[in-house]
Amino acid sequence: MVSCIVIGAGPGGIVATKELLEKGFDDVLCLEQSNGLGGVFASGYDNLLLTSSVTFSMFSDFWVGEGKNHHFWTKDEAVGYWSDYANHFNVTDQSWRAI
Repeated sequence: MVSCIVIGAGPGGIVATKELLEKGFDDVLCLEQSNGLGGVFASGYDNLLLTSSVTFSMFSDFWVGEGKNHHFWTKDEAVGYWSDYANHFNVTDQSWRAI
């Protein structure tokens, strides 16, 4: 039985799933309509360059490293960061499913 369902594996869904897992919910299910993490953002905006620097775009609990914080991410870099975040916190191990 699943006690928590998160709709969407975009940045908000990834963080929500991670937070629920950290709070002790081991039966969290994150549903995503595409085949990968990143939500709607990952499937569009091909030539996007974020207008906020990495300092404002990264999550406070997953630092990108010294010297990279004033960079402006491309779409692929942002989605890559979200994937690294999900993998680092084991979000994708048992809780993510494409629908």
